[in-house]
Amino acid sequence: MQTVFFTGKGDGGESVVGKKKIGKDDAVLGFLGSLDELNSIVGWSGISVGDAGGEVSSSSVLRRIQEALFILQAEIAGTLFGNPAAKTIGPEHTAYLENVIKEIDKEVPPITKFIVPGGCESAARIDIARAVSRRVERDAVVMMKNFEVSPEVMAFLNRLSSALFALARYENHKKGIPEAHPTYE
Repeated sequence: MQTVFFTGKGDGGESVVGKKKIGKDDAVLGFLGSLDELNSIVGWSGISVGDAGGEVSSSSVLRRIQEALFILQAEIAGTLFGNPAAKTIGPEHTAYLENVIKEIDKEVPPITKFIVPGGCESAARIDIARAVSRRVERDAVVMMKNFEVSPEVMAFLNRLSSALFALARYENHKKGIPEAHPTYE
């Protein structure tokens, strides 16, 4: 049997899941779309990292982040459509990110100035993921006006951008690329 990815009818600006219709401009669908975008960028970042040296495996960290993003999508979609997810974002997901940050902080120099995003390819991709993760967190705040979001989700999203920032720094550090600082010229 072949999978068909379209109905041929158009959707009138609504998505249907089960028997429930929801406008594509709904904040929850926007949030789910942003999570999907972030997950894709994290995957794109993962194909460029190198795991030579260091205590942290960047590819493993990025893969675990992707798994957590799938859990988060399932949690939000399940709540929206009345089908609770089997697994939800919990304190252990945030604790994992905090541990990654602590391990990276042991290896990279202290921050003394703002850092220009980029450096090596993998750091630049992770910097894009970091920026998108901050937007995802803002999207969650907008969604919270009409949709319940757990404190664990918000803590995870907040820590995620910090972990991605640390991971981008780590990628440059492992490759011996010095951090650039803005000159404001």
